[in-house]
Amino acid sequence: MPDQLFFDNDETQFMFDAQLFERKRRVNQKIFELFEIIRLRLKDSSLHKQFPFPDGTDYQTGKISQGENYLGYPWVMLDFPRGFNKNAIFAFRTMFWYGHYFSASLVIAGDGLSGVPSNIAEKLRQTPDAVQFSCYEDAWCHDINSITYKQANQLSPETIQLHVARHGYIKLSIKTTETDAEKLATAVVAHYEAMLQLLL
Repeated sequence: MPDQLFFDNDETQFMFDAQLFERKRRVNQKIFELFEIIRLRLKDSSLHKQFPFPDGTDYQTGKISQGENYLGYPWVMLDFPRGFNKNAIFAFRTMFWYGHYFSASLVIAGDGLSGVPSNIAEKLRQTPDAVQFSCYEDAWCHDINSITYKQANQLSPETIQLHVARHGYIKLSIKTTETDAEKLATAVVAHYEAMLQLLL
């Protein structure tokens, strides 16, 4: 049998470390509870209550989901509000990516772009440095780095228009490794409100 099929000491220790999996289960449960708190705070936001969401958008319930392999790492995400159909996307996604960070992103695509004001580039110049604009071809790239995202307040109108023309979406994100639940929830809600304000 080839040598690479044998388990080394580190791998063997990992395989039988029950506490590792118990800790992950506890962390996941806490993230689910945190995301439910965030969902309720987003829903209670004054801007959320007055915002004219596109037809078909779920802005009451939302959805929390999880998986084991986004680029090799587990994840948990909240989509709220969420509107996905073949012609339009309008969603605010809060995500924890194990080994990386929490992120919060507004994604608008297809017919949903009709609700984006023509002076969005000028408005983005007023956003904090932490707000990142996805310049990647795929709207569902959650790996926020210097290649896939650019600082939103540094982009020209031409750059934004070219991206929308080529890829058909706008995605505005923040990321953080903050683990204080109150500070994290506050940051996500603040980003959400700022993004909705851009669209009004």
